[in-house]
Amino acid sequence: MVPVYEAVFADIGDEQSIEQSLSTFSGHMTAIISILERADERSLVLLDELGAGTDPTEGAALAVALVDRLLVSGASLIATTHHSELKLYAHRTPNVVNASVEFDLETLSPTYRLTIGLPGQSNALAIAANLGMPAEVIEAARLGLSTEERELESMLAELRGQLAAAEDRAARAAADAERAEALRREREGELNALASESTRLREDARIRVREELRDVRRLLEKSKREIEAARLAQAEADFRRAEEAADRLRPEPTPEEPPPAVYEVPMPSEATGESPVVVPGAVVWLRGVSVPGEAISEPDDRGEFEVQLGALRTRVRLEQVRATGEPSPALAGREVRLPPAPWSPSEIEVRGQRLDEAMPRVEQFLDAAARSGHARVRLIHGRGTGTLRRAVRELLDRHPLVTGYETAEPREGGEGVTVATLAVAR
Repeated sequence: MVPVYEAVFADIGDEQSIEQSLSTFSGHMTAIISILERADERSLVLLDELGAGTDPTEGAALAVALVDRLLVSGASLIATTHHSELKLYAHRTPNVVNASVEFDLETLSPTYRLTIGLPGQSNALAIAANLGMPAEVIEAARLGLSTEERELESMLAELRGQLAAAEDRAARAAADAERAEALRREREGELNALASESTRLREDARIRVREELRDVRRLLEKSKREIEAARLAQAEADFRRAEEAADRLRPEPTPEEPPPAVYEVPMPSEATGESPVVVPGAVVWLRGVSVPGEAISEPDDRGEFEVQLGALRTRVRLEQVRATGEPSPALAGREVRLPPAPWSPSEIEVRGQRLDEAMPRVEQFLDAAARSGHARVRLIHGRGTGTLRRAVRELLDRHPLVTGYETAEPREGGEGVTVATLAVAR
């Protein structure tokens, strides 16, 4: 903030006048008296060489009194002096501060560097010595100084040395701080680079782990399929060996108990555009079942009727009938035996297959499983989008050999597997 003054008063230079019979001291006093009468708290006063031009002791005492008077008036004051007493006064008095401008003794020129809080040295003896004054004169003058003046000059020299040392340390500290900051920025950059590299390496590692995990899963699935295929093949071979052993141990039929006759019933052409006619004793061919059955009853109000499939008796709906045949007198009282079926596994996997290839396989599987005597079967269709699961369950809803189905337990596949219950002969 810059102060604004209504008046500026100055006493600078030599005011002596022969015409007016004024000495330098008288000229200064005349000007200062006028300033004292007019200066107030809104004034700036500039005084050069205050108390000069007269006896140094009296001049110094007068200078101290003038500064006190201007302080009381509230005016702002800037005064120059060579009086040691005025320097000590400024050092001890509140609201008064010493200041000095450095002087280069080597070049005998000012440096224009202002130091606040430290009084300046007169440097008269040093300047005189540099200008060529005889050394004995300089030494005699130094001996003529009072003890107080010598101590003051010594103290000022020591203070200036300490100030110079402090400034040098401050400069070195600032340089060190700048180097430390540059080093900090460099290390921070290195840390950021390391963090970026670490993040990249972690991401690469995660990608590699995911790829290896996918490979392991594919290998496990392949191994599982191979193990299941080998297990099924072994089970089928064991079953065939058991059947052969049972055939060898089965006794020949006696003449008194001839084996029941078996009649193969050819499938007639499917009806086109008309609902099939079902009457008791009629031969019926059901969708999803490869062998014919015999209607036991007429369809009720809901279109359901009983049908005999070999030793199996179940209820079906008219929409499940794909063809019918006339009742055959030759079948009356005869047993319609289902043709023997090869051993069939109790589960099928259609996961990942298209509907047009999966659905026929499921129908064939259900027919073969029922003929093999499996009461419960597993259909592995996977989770996926759910399309294949819905198609499989819609087929189960309308299949004549399926009495119910449910989602497998979580440990057995959960939503990816459907467990169906089949109507089989007991």
